Amino acid sequence: MIGITDIISKLNESLNGVLRTSAKDISGVLLATSEARPGMSAQVSYAKILENLNKKGIYIESKNIDGSDNLMNEFIKVIVDEVFRAIKEDANLQITVPIGSLTINASGANAGGPINVTGTNINFGKGYGVIQ
Repeated sequence: MIGITDIISKLNESLNGVLRTSAKDISGVLLATSEARPGMSAQVSYAKILENLNKKGIYIESKNIDGSDNLMNEFIKVIVDEVFRAIKEDANLQITVPIGSLTINASGANAGGPINVTGTNINFGKGYGVIQ
């Protein structure tokens, strides 16, 4: 007998194969420009969301016209805080170093004379990163 857990597991396996595609290569030039980015900020995103809502004519003041608290602002803040928490604490950044992408050159000397070594990586590597 098949249970609901088995059904969900099979459905996830099927969807992951269909919906997920390989990430595109990012050029070194674009990666180098990422250093100038300011980094993620929940407060900045929250303020920008409120600014954009205001531009659309949506009331964003901290108090409603009747004097009660504007709960929509708190609702947006809770969502933004959770999204940022999930990205910073739960996200998994995976990288790979393709076979043949690293060139190794070394030189030295021993009693027999100078030695030069040239090679390349023959296995995929594993890297670590932190989303900021």
